[in-house]
Amino acid sequence: MSKIWIILQLCILEVYSRSSLATGKYSTASSYYQNSSCYHPSKGNDGNYVQALACNNCYRGSDPRGGGNWWLVDLLDVYFIDIVVVYTISGFEMQLVQFLVGLANTLGPVVRNSYELCDQYQKPIVVPGSYQVRCNANLEQYSIVIIQQPSTGFGSMAFAEMEVFAAQNPESKVWKKFAKNRLAKPASVTKIVRSAIECVIGCSIIKCYSVNYNHVLMSCEMFASLQGLPAPFILTADVKYDYLKSQYVSLLAIAMKATWIVLLYFRLANAVKNIALFKTATADSTYYANACAVASHATDGIYNTDGYKCECFAGAVKTERGLYYLCNQYEFDISATGIFTLKCNANMPAVRYVIVQARYDLPGNLNACELLVYEAAYPESKLWNKLHDHRLIQTFLFSFNTSSVHGCLIRCNLYKCGSVNYNNANTACEIFQHPFGYVTGNVPKQVIGWDHWQLFYA
Repeated sequence: MSKIWIILQLCILEVYSRSSLATGKYSTASSYYQNSSCYHPSKGNDGNYVQALACNNCYRGSDPRGGGNWWLVDLLDVYFIDIVVVYTISGFEMQLVQFLVGLANTLGPVVRNSYELCDQYQKPIVVPGSYQVRCNANLEQYSIVIIQQPSTGFGSMAFAEMEVFAAQNPESKVWKKFAKNRLAKPASVTKIVRSAIECVIGCSIIKCYSVNYNHVLMSCEMFASLQGLPAPFILTADVKYDYLKSQYVSLLAIAMKATWIVLLYFRLANAVKNIALFKTATADSTYYANACAVASHATDGIYNTDGYKCECFAGAVKTERGLYYLCNQYEFDISATGIFTLKCNANMPAVRYVIVQARYDLPGNLNACELLVYEAAYPESKLWNKLHDHRLIQTFLFSFNTSSVHGCLIRCNLYKCGSVNYNNANTACEIFQHPFGYVTGNVPKQVIGWDHWQLFYA
C-alpha cells in the first residue's frame, strides 16, 4: 500500500467586510500631547486613516517612558473580542513596539497589569502599516478595549487609528500553534499528558487562556488567565516546547497570508454538550455513608476540587472488576489536583452507562469532583493514535509479520480490535481484542522499538 499524505494549509484572505466596533465611540487616554485638541484621544477612532503626524489625523500621548501610556475605547456593549487593529503614524512606529491590548468592563484609569489580556503584539514594528492582535477565544465578553505601551516603551504613545472586530461566531474556534516557542510565565496547572491534543482538551474544558506543551517531557502547562501577571508576554524560543492558543475562526484580516493552524479533529469540549450533566449517578459505596460524598456530586456541574466542600463524590471500599466495555485507562500517576482526560476506543458499540473505577491494585476510596462525558461528533470519522516506544504487554488475539504498520492496522480494523503493537525492526504485529479490558491493567509500558496504536474518534 502506498503512502498518501494529505497536508491542509489554510490561506486566510483578510478583507474587511464589517465596520469597526470602535469607530466614533467614546475614548480617553492617560494623556494627550500638549493637551491639544489636535491629538485628542478621539482622533484614534474617528475613522480617519491618514497615517501622518498632523492636526486631527491621529492620537498622540505625552507620557514619559515607563509612564501610563494607555488609551481606551468604550464599545457601549459587551462583545467577544476577536481582532484589534492599530494603524501606525509614519515616523512614529517605535511608539507601538510590542504594544499590549487589554480588555475590561469598567471605565476608569488603567492600572498596568490589572486588566484581562487580549494579547501582546509579538514582532518588531519598523515600517508604517497596520498591525493586528488576535484575542484569545476563551475569554469572556468585554466592553472596554485598552491599548497600552509596555513599561519599557519609548513613551509618548501615538497611532493614527484603531479598529475592533468581534467574533463572527463565538462557538467557532481553532487552536494556533507557535512551534518551538514557550510563554515563560507561572502556569496555573501543570500536568503530564499523552499528547498536545490532550493538553488543549484539558485547557478547553476549563476555558483556560493558552498552554505550553513540552513534547520531550510530555508536560502541559495551562494558563487559566494572564490577568495580574506582569508584562511582557513575548514568547521565548525553546525547541522542546510548542505554545498553543485558542483563536476565533475569522474571515477578517489584513493581508493574504498562509497560516498553519493546529486543527483538532474533534469538537472542543466547550462547544459540545456534556451529556453526563445532571444525569442519574450511582456508586457501589459512599464514604462513611456521608450525604456530602454521594455519587450525584460527580455530575452536578460544580467543579470545585476541594474534597472538604461537600461537592465531590467519595467511595468507601475497594470494588470488584466488572464485565463492562473498556473506554480506556489513564496511564499516568495522579499526584495533584487537575483535569484528566481519556479518549475512548472508537471500536466500542454505543453504550448508555459510563463507569469510573479505581485501578485493581489500589486500596479503594475512589473519589472524583466532577465527570464530563462527550459523545463522538462524527461516529464514522476515526483516526489512529501512536504511542511511540510503547507496548501493551498482555495476551493478544494473534500475531503475525507484515511489511508495514498499515497492514497491521488494516487487519485490526477487520476484526474491530481494541489496539495493536507494531515492531518496526522485525515487522511483528500484535492485535488485541479486549472489549472488557484486562484486570491487571491496560496501560502500555515503555519498550524501545515498539509502537502501540489505539483507534480514537476524530
